[in-house]
Parts: sequence; structure tokens; C-alpha cells
Amino acid sequence: MRASAGALFSLALAAVVLAGCAAKSSPTAIHHLLFIELKDHGESTSLKDDCDKLLKPIPGVIGYSCGRHVDTGRAAVDSNYDLAVEVVFADRSAYQAYLVHANHTALVERWKSRFASMRRFDFGTE
Repeated sequence: MRASAGALFSLALAAVVLAGCAAKSSPTAIHHLLFIELKDHGESTSLKDDCDKLLKPIPGVIGYSCGRHVDTGRAAVDSNYDLAVEVVFADRSAYQAYLVHANHTALVERWKSRFASMRRFDFGTE
């Protein structure tokens, strides 16, 4: 028995729609951004070294960047921080595991009393 062209078109359309729905329900990468101002601005190198050593190797981290503000000459760019950190996770479960990982908690305990302020931002990408 041969399927009609309309039936084949309907099946193909359903497959495309279902594939699109599956793609939208799949986990998105989570980018965790921190902008840290220290009480003693001279400690930024030590904080960067600790972040590099402790955060980057945590399982589930698929991307990591850490650095100090770069003056690009643009007045509209916020420069009110000593160190920026970006940690990227494949999904929410990797992010949740990171938050309780011994390396992360040790870093927070070691440095939190030296923070003047910290701004946190999380966003997702597909």
C-alpha cells in the first residue's frame, strides 16, 4: 500500500515540529558571571590565581574565563570591579553540582570577607 503525498507531507511536518520541540526542551548552557570588587584592590592577582586553580577544574565546567577590567576608552563601559569571572555549565545539574563542590565552597569561604561587593548574573544559551 502506497502512502499519499499528503500523508507523507503530514508525517514530515510532524517530524520537523517534534524535532523543534525536542530541541527547545533540551538543556541550555548556563553562563555564570561574577563581577567582584575587593576591599583591597591589590589582591586581585591572588584572587585570580585562586579562581583559576579552584574553579576551572570542577567537573561539569565546560567554559571558564577570569580577568581584570580592560580600559577600552569607552565611558559607557562599567569598570567598577576588580575581577570578572565567567563559568559555563552544560546544564542546570552541572551548575547545581558546582555550587556545592568543595573547590567552590573553599574559594567562597577564603575570599568572601574580602569582597567589597559582588554582582552575579546567570544566563542561558542554546
